[in-house]
Amino acid sequence: MVAYLLESYSVSISRACQVARLPKSMYYYKNVRDDSETINKLVELAEKHPTEGQDLYYSRIRQQGFQWNYKRVRRVYLLLGMDKRRKVRRRVPARVKVPLIVPEQAGDTWSMDFMCDVLVTKEGSVRSTSLMIITAKLLPLKPLIPYQPYE
Repeated sequence: MVAYLLESYSVSISRACQVARLPKSMYYYKNVRDDSETINKLVELAEKHPTEGQDLYYSRIRQQGFQWNYKRVRRVYLLLGMDKRRKVRRRVPARVKVPLIVPEQAGDTWSMDFMCDVLVTKEGSVRSTSLMIITAKLLPLKPLIPYQPYE
């Protein structure tokens, strides 16, 4: 912005900074950081371990003895554009397809089903559990224990 004002309107640096509402020291500021070593290390780790994220890269950097700040590693990580989510395709093992068994007569196949019911009264609660056994042919269901009303 200040450079545009200097070129277009040929005003002084002080005036251009006043119009842009920036301190003059910000116009003269030069970055003295050298992040080349951090960049090289992050690129190297990304090639070795492409599915890991910034936190694991940071812990690996610390394990290797570098005393870089977390914020520094994060800044360089974002600068390199490595914060994009990597979608890793998870492979599901192939399912073995087995044809269903068709029963030829009653009693060939069995299945069990548990059913639970809870009745809450003022005196307390009554819980009944029944076990149903089902065959290929429908059987008439008879209770195992005769029903007795709760008194």
